[in-house]
Amino acid sequence: MTSELHKKLVELGAKYLLNHQICKYPKSTIVATEINISCGESPDIIGFSGYRSFLIEAKQSRQDFKKDFKKWFRKNMECGMGDFRMYIAPKGLIKPDELPSNWGLIEVNEKDKCRMIVKPQKTKGNKEAEMLIMASLIKRIGQTEPKGVSIKCYLHESKNTATLTVTKEKQQTKQTKRFDLLKSLSVRDFANAIAIDNVGDCRGVCPICQRNVDDNCDDCCVNGIVEYLEQKV
Repeated sequence: MTSELHKKLVELGAKYLLNHQICKYPKSTIVATEINISCGESPDIIGFSGYRSFLIEAKQSRQDFKKDFKKWFRKNMECGMGDFRMYIAPKGLIKPDELPSNWGLIEVNEKDKCRMIVKPQKTKGNKEAEMLIMASLIKRIGQTEPKGVSIKCYLHESKNTATLTVTKEKQQTKQTKRFDLLKSLSVRDFANAIAIDNVGDCRGVCPICQRNVDDNCDDCCVNGIVEYLEQKV
């Protein structure tokens, strides 16, 4: 079970990426926490700024810190996520000379103030795993998605504690306009196009790929669905 301290460290780490440059790179515009995907690594906090990625692991105890070294994607650094990797921990828990090669350290004091003690160095991140993270994030966004993101939406109940923060873009993109078209259609038109009911549970056969539609219907159908709707309107 996740402790309150760990939750606090994750929250502070996410805010740090949103509000601070890392090694002169711009602040992260997308930050996600506690994402579980199929590749094995489940980052506590991961942020993206352009094509750079920033990983932060929250450690609440010495045992937790030492246990991290045994993970296979830590032993094989090229298999881990993050171009820049850091630990966030209570002040004094981790000594700088204990850090793995290229890792940074963020300390949190008794007033919940964060301070970068050791700056991370560039590491070759696992981009395939990071792409899985991005795909997972997009699927989590609901009808009130941030502007600048074109997605297929679905709604379902979940106990997953993952969170996503995306900064708003000033310029409306073509993808946003196409998604706005989706939202402007009636429930009947929308249901006829992608075979879903009015509560968001996918049912029936996809009109694009002709396969059974469920919550994991391929994203490749999205553009075809939108084109179908544009012709209809």
